[in-house]
Amino acid sequence: MPFGMFPAHYHRGAPEALGVLRESARVRRIFLSGSLQDDTYNSKRMERRFNKMNRHNKMVCVQNGFGAVHVVDTVEALRAAAEEAYRQGLTLVDTAGVRIPEKAWLPPLAQSDFFLACVGASMPLSHNIIESMALGVIPITSYPEFFDPPLVEGETCLAFAGCDGLLDALTRADAMEPHHVDAMRQRVIAYYDTHLDPRRFVEQVERTPSPVRVGLTFCNATLEHAG
Repeated sequence: MPFGMFPAHYHRGAPEALGVLRESARVRRIFLSGSLQDDTYNSKRMERRFNKMNRHNKMVCVQNGFGAVHVVDTVEALRAAAEEAYRQGLTLVDTAGVRIPEKAWLPPLAQSDFFLACVGASMPLSHNIIESMALGVIPITSYPEFFDPPLVEGETCLAFAGCDGLLDALTRADAMEPHHVDAMRQRVIAYYDTHLDPRRFVEQVERTPSPVRVGLTFCNATLEHAG
């Protein structure tokens, strides 16, 4: 069963709105929302269990190593960012200063070409990367192998490992030609529609003769049920 968007988005009709959101005018190259001060995600667990850089260290890496970072940390700046002309580089919404309400999250995400997908608190996968792909926003990720089938570097994601790899991926995203961005966007949408849309999963189960075996993966443990 595929990992999904944040559950509330389904209750609010996000699947039916994807067609409109995917046509949103893109006003920024790379997007990220997260706290520059919160240590909640500064845990060794991610490196110990999964050999992935945690979210805190990613933020530090970006701040110190990527020159084109536009920090949005007030309500006024957030409103202005939604109306500005196209901005290259990384637009970072600092949630320590201003937080995008969950119910208003998808439209600004849809206005971006790329999304820097940080790891979650206890496992690499997070709802945000699924939401970005649903909207045709290309993920920049350190965990392409956690998808089934795995995301492919340069086709359905920009993949990286470590701080140097992250800075290289951001630089490549920022310099990518528009026609290449458009081609990747279409492949990301096709991947979501084929492999991540819950409706496709239900259709697949309904077409499969009984018994059906469903596997659910939690962190590093897999539970299987045959019915």
